[in-house]
Amino acid sequence: MKRRIFLFFTFFILSWTTVSAQPLVEAPAAILMDGHTGQVLYEKNADQQCYPASITKLLTALLFIENVSLDEILVVGDDVPYQIEQGSSQIYLIPGEKLTGEQLLHALLVESANDAAVVIAEHISGSVPAFAEKMTRRAKELGAVNSNFVNPHGLHDENHVTTAKDMASIMKEVLTHPELTDALVTRHYVIPQTEHQDIRYLWTKNKLFQSTSGTYYNEDVIASKTGYTNQAGNTLVSAARRDGQLLITAVMQCVGPMTYASTNQLFEYGFDSFSPLVLLEEKQVVDSIPIGDRSLDLLAADPFRYTLQISETNKVEQILEVPEELDLPVKEGEQIGNIVYRLGNTEIGRIGLLAAETVEAPFHLGKFLLNGSIVLLALLVLVYLILRIYVYRVNQKIRKRKMAKKRRSEYAKF
Repeated sequence: MKRRIFLFFTFFILSWTTVSAQPLVEAPAAILMDGHTGQVLYEKNADQQCYPASITKLLTALLFIENVSLDEILVVGDDVPYQIEQGSSQIYLIPGEKLTGEQLLHALLVESANDAAVVIAEHISGSVPAFAEKMTRRAKELGAVNSNFVNPHGLHDENHVTTAKDMASIMKEVLTHPELTDALVTRHYVIPQTEHQDIRYLWTKNKLFQSTSGTYYNEDVIASKTGYTNQAGNTLVSAARRDGQLLITAVMQCVGPMTYASTNQLFEYGFDSFSPLVLLEEKQVVDSIPIGDRSLDLLAADPFRYTLQISETNKVEQILEVPEELDLPVKEGEQIGNIVYRLGNTEIGRIGLLAAETVEAPFHLGKFLLNGSIVLLALLVLVYLILRIYVYRVNQKIRKRKMAKKRRSEYAKF
């Protein structure tokens, strides 16, 4: 295996940029994650299990968008009002009331309505317990392995737990659905009059985008969900984009203003201290290797990007692992080698290299004659066996006729 190493000095990217020190985040549990790669850029007790409160609704919304259309009609079940704590956030849905999926989604994410969460859960899974099981399974598929959900809204239950890292992983998937990101920064929404109730006005309480003149307003925020219960404290999961860089934050167990202050501090630290590198695009030509009198392009099997701290003084190594000689034929899409990225002593990425086209084995007279001889010999053996079988059967027939004739001759004597 031939290895070729190329060095990429990281300091040239933003060599004159001022680098922020590690943030002093007041939130007891917090994380800063790259929204594209899932890299953890900062963490503080990020794997500690906490009560999520209403940030639970991010997962409820994700399952909603994966299972229900926005124009679908959902009917409020008879038991919905009795499953919600008195005084908790709700839009006071009435049994038999009909709303569209879009209206319930905004009730869930703008008003943080607990009764809307129950309607969604029952519509998808038939019951809250069945939906909760679906929530936990989906969370684990997204890498949220330290979470257990028992309801769709986040009202307190000792068995309803998650972590800052798990919630950031869930938000990463939520960001792939524009319908959800739009709702997660909606300040005001109107539910028209239904057959049971008058028009309803929904208003966000999220200070990251509630008012452009607010103390904690952040123009980079593209999605955010708040939560609060006495047991959970304040929780907040948010995403922000600036100059193509996408960041996710989650803070938990907070008290009052520290929720927003810690979130904005993490965003500023991320944007000021890190730079995303797009090292590979999918199907990008990475290398070209000689094959006889021609060459074969090698393509990246997958895209690869890595978010690098601007203050990092190490070098990114690009190592090509390709064979010195290829056994032909080679099929289009066949993996030929790898491109490996290292940062210091750490391997940060390994992407397969694929053949860009099919290359057949060249014509070789010696091999052709050898193969022809083998084929001819096999044919001769086959013909010989067929002849032997034919002769054997003919002889059998002759012997049978002789035996029959002999028996007729012996009977004729009597």
